[in-house]
Amino acid sequence: MKLTNFIYGISLVALGLAIYFVVQYPESNRLQMIAGTLTGIGISLNLYSFNTKQHRVNSIER
Repeated sequence: MKLTNFIYGISLVALGLAIYFVVQYPESNRLQMIAGTLTGIGISLNLYSFNTKQHRVNSIER
């Protein structure tokens, strides 16, 4: 359970950094590309942590 929470926290940090880069540096194409990559990584990690948490809940109920 703690690893799932850690992955969720990392996903929120990645999404927060992506938003920060977009807001602070709107003219920098390099940081826009990094922000897009961080968004993809953040959403992927967020979905992974959610799915593993749901899988554990379903396996406990059985």
